[in-house]
Amino acid sequence: MNVQTAKAPANAHFAKARLTQRVHMSAVMAHAHAAMEMERLRQTQRSRQMSKLKPDWEGFGRAIMANHFEGCDLDMMERQEIALKFGVIVPIPGGFDPEEHGLDDEYGSEPGDPWFALNFESKEPT
Repeated sequence: MNVQTAKAPANAHFAKARLTQRVHMSAVMAHAHAAMEMERLRQTQRSRQMSKLKPDWEGFGRAIMANHFEGCDLDMMERQEIALKFGVIVPIPGGFDPEEHGLDDEYGSEPGDPWFALNFESKEPT
């Protein structure tokens, strides 16, 4: 019986230490989640501010054509950087989300990768 009573306080101490550790980890996770949420809100606000600006179509066209007359083709990343610079596209806060944007088999994007949206109303070509 003495062995059992000796184990009880040790187990109780261990259980208390484990509970304290879980509470601490929960607090750390809650803080990390709150920080991530604040950053997402900041990005959303920046995107909304950007999307209020209309694209600079003249600047975009000049940048695209400047490379054309130099005799070189723009690759996809160069076109993306020019479109971003002149407000034709805006970053999506939080990046790629497969649940929202669908599976991205073509480029192999993973959750959180940079993702963009058009900054104008797109009409289907006729």
